Amino acid sequence: MAEPSGVKSAPTLGGTLRNLLVSGVRVSAGFALYGLERVQNVVDAARGDGLTGAAEKLGAALDTLSDSLEDGMDETKKEALRSVSRVTAKAAEKYAELLSPEAILRAVNGIVDKNAAEGRRNTSAPGISPQLAGDVLTGPRDA
Repeated sequence: MAEPSGVKSAPTLGGTLRNLLVSGVRVSAGFALYGLERVQNVVDAARGDGLTGAAEKLGAALDTLSDSLEDGMDETKKEALRSVSRVTAKAAEKYAELLSPEAILRAVNGIVDKNAAEGRRNTSAPGISPQLAGDVLTGPRDA
C-alpha cells in the first residue's frame, strides 16, 4: 500500500490499519474537494458565456476519475459499473427527450386537440348550448 502524505510507515497491523484509515479519509476528502472545485468552475462559467465548455470539462474529469477507479476493479465489478453507466445514459436520454421542445409541443397540441374535440362533441349535442362568457362572468341574467 502506498504511504499517505505525512504518515510514516509502520510495520505493525495497527500501523497498517492507521495508514489505511488515513488513505481512505484522504481520498474521500480529495474527491469532495475536487468535485467542489469542478462545480465551482461550472458556476463561474455560467456567469460568463462558457457554461457548455465548463460542463464538458467537468464531465471529462469525472470520466477520467471513473476510468481510474475502474482500472482497480475485478471484472465483475467493472461490468456492474458499465451496466450502471448504460442504464444511466438511457435514462438521461429519455429525460432529455421528454423535455425537448418538440415533445412539449406534441403534448400541448395533444391536449388542445383533445379539448377541441371534446368541445365539438358538447356543442353538437342536442339541447346543449354553451353559456356566453359575459354571462358567466356577470352572473345569471335577471328574468
